[in-house]
Amino acid sequence: MPLNQFLRGCKDEFGDVDNIMSCATANKYLAEDRIMCLEIIAKKKKEWIIRYIPGAKCLTDPPLSLVDLVKQRRRWFNGSMFATFHVMGSMCRIWKRSCRSFFRNILFMYLYMYMLVLLFLSFILVGLFYAAFSIFMRATFSSDDCYSITSVANVLENLYLIFLFGVLMLSTTVNVDWAEWGFRVCSVFMGAFTILMVVASVFYALDGTTNLFSIVFIGIFIASYIVPLLLNLNNLKIADFLKGAVYGVYMSPTYVNIFTIFAISNIHDVSWGSRPTTQDVRVKAAASRKDEMYKDFRANFLIVWLIINIAIGTVVTTTARGDNEYILLGIGIFLASVLFIKLILALLYVLMHWWHQILVAYKFSKIKKSGRFDFVRSNNLDDKRTGVKRPRGKPQ
Repeated sequence: MPLNQFLRGCKDEFGDVDNIMSCATANKYLAEDRIMCLEIIAKKKKEWIIRYIPGAKCLTDPPLSLVDLVKQRRRWFNGSMFATFHVMGSMCRIWKRSCRSFFRNILFMYLYMYMLVLLFLSFILVGLFYAAFSIFMRATFSSDDCYSITSVANVLENLYLIFLFGVLMLSTTVNVDWAEWGFRVCSVFMGAFTILMVVASVFYALDGTTNLFSIVFIGIFIASYIVPLLLNLNNLKIADFLKGAVYGVYMSPTYVNIFTIFAISNIHDVSWGSRPTTQDVRVKAAASRKDEMYKDFRANFLIVWLIINIAIGTVVTTTARGDNEYILLGIGIFLASVLFIKLILALLYVLMHWWHQILVAYKFSKIKKSGRFDFVRSNNLDDKRTGVKRPRGKPQ
């Protein structure tokens, strides 16, 4: 049953210490909802389906402090990353379902492709974010080689790297409950750097010497904010949108840098973050063996992740400094592919929503014309579920 997969991640933490999961598997079951949904849509010899209910509302208790938010995002990031690895490895299972049409399976594969692109982007985003910051700072302010400390662009780059290193140190050496003020300082300054980068990109785009590649890159960046606006014209609130856009830009380095670095640095922590947990004596007795296994995995994974992001940031910035602006076109095409996939999926949802509204209106009109739409008669029917007979007469 899908519920078994939904609850499998609790076994190791709450008592199943005889068969400790690997660190990757334990992280995978932190995103238990994705695993359960995969089991529903891809379970062999079953015809289960998932329905989307637009009117459903979910009430949750949001984190009230930065520490709780960091813990929550650690679980979400690591869980979604390893669950996506699992889903990618199992995506062909949907073709064995007889209840799925060929067109629906194609849409599932399209969705999986989008998830794969997002997974790759999230893995290298820290390096790309630094590269974009470096490109626009050097295009706007005076700059020199990497060892200069007098040029404005070099000073800003070095400060950015110092804050990145500070986040890494806070994430790997300090208990997160004691590191809140450090994360707050990094969040404030890196948010200011990002606002500066956006302003610099505007001046860069308005520069008369800017070529077509740079304009395309800036256009894609702006489109990432305009497209959601166009797709929500019915519920448009300009003030809220502008306020949310400013907050989103300012907080983007917190989500990109702080949350990502902390999540990767604490990949060995497979607890539920901000959720309270309890452990019995047997679990505590096996904690040392489990911690050793998971910390070894964390060390290897963190080293690989650091090498990849440092390489991405170095290659992109070095290429851009050589006056080769094709690198902006490459980044723009990559971001455009993500935006294009989101746009296609959003348009498909809008079209399907309109189509269902048309079908409902058509069926409603047919029932009304046939004379079968009788509220008085329907209220006189017996309630088959309870066996209670409703009184005849006026509708209740």
